[in-house]
This record gives sequence, C-alpha cells and structure tokens, in this order.
Amino acid sequence: IAKKRNDLPFAASALNGFGTFYQNCAQRVGREKNKRLCDVVHGDARTVLRKPSLKKQVSAKKFVKYQKVPPPASGRRWGSASTSSMEDDDLYGSTLILERSALYKKAEGKLMEALRIREDGNGSHLDVAQVAVSLGSLTVEMAIFDAARAFFDLALRNYTFDESADAHPRAAHALAGLARVRRHQGSKMLQQRDSLSARRAGLLVLDEAINFQAQAVRSRASLGQRHGLYQASVAELRAMESQRDQVERAMKSADADAPPSPPSSMAASSPE
Repeated sequence: IAKKRNDLPFAASALNGFGTFYQNCAQRVGREKNKRLCDVVHGDARTVLRKPSLKKQVSAKKFVKYQKVPPPASGRRWGSASTSSMEDDDLYGSTLILERSALYKKAEGKLMEALRIREDGNGSHLDVAQVAVSLGSLTVEMAIFDAARAFFDLALRNYTFDESADAHPRAAHALAGLARVRRHQGSKMLQQRDSLSARRAGLLVLDEAINFQAQAVRSRASLGQRHGLYQASVAELRAMESQRDQVERAMKSADADAPPSPPSSMAASSPE
C-alpha cells in the first residue's frame, strides 16, 4: 500500500519490520538441519512439541490469512501435528515451509531494500542507523562478520552525525555490535597458536573490542545502573577484559618457557 501511494518512508519502516520478523522466524527454527518454520509453529510428524498456546495458534492463523492461502484441511486444527506430505504444508503459506538459511535471506533482502530507501533521502540519519543496526545484527547471526562490521560502522556514523558517540544514547547499539564483531575476529586470530604475530594482532583487535564496549557502557550509563541493558553491557565488558588478561598471561608464560634463541655468529675479527 505504501509503495502504491509512493510513501517511501512508511514503506521503509514496513520493510524493516518484515526483515526483523523473518530474522525472528529464523531464530525460532534453530540450527537443526532441514527443520522448517512450520515444524516449530505447528509441529509435524518429525518433531514432538508441546501443544501450542492459544496466542501462537491465533498468530499462525492470522499469518496464513495474510499470505492469502486457504485454511488447514477439514478435520485439522491450528497447531496440530501434520499428518500429510509436503504438499499440504503449502497450505500454511510459502514462508512457513522455509528453512533457517532461506528465512535469513528473506530478512536480508527486506532490510537491504529498506536501507536503500533510507539512504536515498527518505528518512533521517537516525532512520538509516536503525536499519544498519538491524542488518549488522542479522549478518552476525549469519556469521558474515566483515559485512556486520561495515553495517555497524555505518550505523555509528549516522548515530553520531551531529554529536559524539558517548552523547547519543542509541549509539550504544552500534558500539556494542562493533565490540561483538571485533571480539569474534580477535578470538579467531588468537586461536592461531603457531603464529605469534597473528596472536599479537588478535590481542590488538581484542583491545579494540574492549574500547567499543567501554563506549557502549558509558553511552548506556544514563539508563541507570540497575537497568538490564546497562548491567549486561558491563558484564560483557568484564568478560572481554578477563579474556584479554588470560591471553596476556598465556603469552608471557609461553615466552618465558621458550628456549633461548642461539647466539648470532660472531663476525670475523679483523687481522692485527
């Protein structure tokens, strides 16, 4: 409707919502191979689940109605276990038969379209940052960490377009995302035990992650020390600092236990 009316800002908001919806669906499916969304929402012969709550049954019914597909076959109830072949799964809409990777791809497509609309001038810097944070979180879950870093960088630049990172409360989302990405990348480098240079580089990347997380903590300080987000940010910062300390101790211990390097050959003395 928004696109037909050329209401691009509203269309971007709707696309952002759809992207988040598909991402949540992918999270619900889990990592089990060949598992689909309908296996979680409705259950089927392959998956033993508890009886869905009334809220889930109603939500599934509304979703199927939105997809403009017929209701379940006669004699079946919403949320009951499937007893037929995959053809019957089409009754639940095309989205309900998708697996985790396909749901992530749909989420990525919706969010990228929203980002293009926002970057074309149909929204403020904060609107661009909001979509970029959503894409950063999505690509972290998809294990595409270089892309996630780029999206969180974009979000931070837009959150801090007019002011410093610490001053804008929403900048904490981008800062925490960058900290998470850099911690993962640094930890990967630290696992290369046969390369001392790679481990030292990993330690520098971990320091960068700690710096981002410390900024996120300062940004969320305005929420109050009892706020859950602030406490979670502090706990994450402490975990990063503890990891760095352990790595530094291990590297110092390895250096101390290493055999001394052989002395360099003495230069030939000049004749008297």
